[in-house]
Amino acid sequence: IAIEPTKFLIADAFGGSLAILDAATAEIVSQHQIQGHHIGGLCYDEPSRTVLVTHQRLNKIAESSYPDIHWGTLMQNLVSQVPIQSLLEPTGDISALARLYRLGNTGKGAADPAGIVSWSNGQFAVAVSGGNEIAFGKLGTNDLQFVSVGAKPTKMFKLGENQLLCINDLDD
Repeated sequence: IAIEPTKFLIADAFGGSLAILDAATAEIVSQHQIQGHHIGGLCYDEPSRTVLVTHQRLNKIAESSYPDIHWGTLMQNLVSQVPIQSLLEPTGDISALARLYRLGNTGKGAADPAGIVSWSNGQFAVAVSGGNEIAFGKLGTNDLQFVSVGAKPTKMFKLGENQLLCINDLDD
């Protein structure tokens, strides 16, 4: 995503790395690691000067047992809100500055977060492709509302302040 006229945020979707690329010089300005993997979506929220990143976090010591899955210990599906200034810095721990929004909870899981969009009023929407839903939230709160949208939503586009287009991989 474009951060400045010649600077772009790029992601290593499976490894969890985020980097700022300066297109004018073709150089990596900074590179950081989020605590997670499987980056499904990125969006820039201009009013808050933050980047929203959808990803998963696997607990390396949890087991694939019923209790660890049921209580959300094995895998977390998250949105990280990261200040853009921390990404532009060549060093530093972005995880310490990131705010986490947990998708799903005990009894209502939310698997495979994908595309994400934000609006000027601090609202955002996340495609939850493993749950066939879109999660709507507001920055600064942990209250999410879920809407069913068909099989495997992955991409979303804002059509206006009150309209959203959702693209599903496995549905019309």
